[in-house]
Amino acid sequence: MHGSGTATRTGVLAEVFCTFQGEGPHVGKRHLFVRLGGCSIGCCFCDTPDALRPGQGFCVRIPGLEGTRANPIDSEAAAELVRAAAARVCALHAVSVTGGEPLEQIDFLEAFLPRLAPLPVLLETAGTLPDELERVIDAVAIVSMDIKLPSVANTVRSIDLHRRFLRIALRREVYVKVVVNERLDRAEWDDAVRLMLDEAPCVPFIVQPETRRNGTLAVPFSFLAELADHATRQGLSDVRVIPQVHKFLGAP
Repeated sequence: MHGSGTATRTGVLAEVFCTFQGEGPHVGKRHLFVRLGGCSIGCCFCDTPDALRPGQGFCVRIPGLEGTRANPIDSEAAAELVRAAAARVCALHAVSVTGGEPLEQIDFLEAFLPRLAPLPVLLETAGTLPDELERVIDAVAIVSMDIKLPSVANTVRSIDLHRRFLRIALRREVYVKVVVNERLDRAEWDDAVRLMLDEAPCVPFIVQPETRRNGTLAVPFSFLAELADHATRQGLSDVRVIPQVHKFLGAP
């Protein structure tokens, strides 16, 4: 179905809600989150396990629109819902399309995202599906890309896919997040830093400690400082340490 414009296609959502962005350089800004259901990656630190498998319905937590809607939902109806929700949000910065892994529903996204214009879209993704990103990059304003380290996430090595993905993402505003915990393999960390040096040395590179729901971090500050200093000494110009702030706030 690639190339059929904005033809109606169906997708599976997990929830629609508004809160402050809790990760990355846009932390603290009002975002409308559209969480898609389904993810085949299975990171061991996943903090949205309810979104790993598609559900029969999804929850809308926007004043005036509250309730449960049925899945699947077609792209036109989903876009109408998001536009109605956005109209109720004060000082909205972006619509964050997240998951799960949203790019696993690429046919739906290809029809859905263009219908959100002129609302800016921030796509939150694991950064392992470059061909799918190519199909929707023109409808995205900001790409929030992860680099998954196998030792940390208990996933397969994906550095080559991350490289291809980043090259496409650079056509838009992009930042890169790397979750770290005590299981970090330093050789994998070096691979991530080297990738950024090769492809995007000035792009924000976020060291994100695995953050527990009670707000405690999986690693000490000294460990985070060491990683950040190493990346900076290697030549990256915009290295930041940012935990998952929404967990400190008790926000969704």
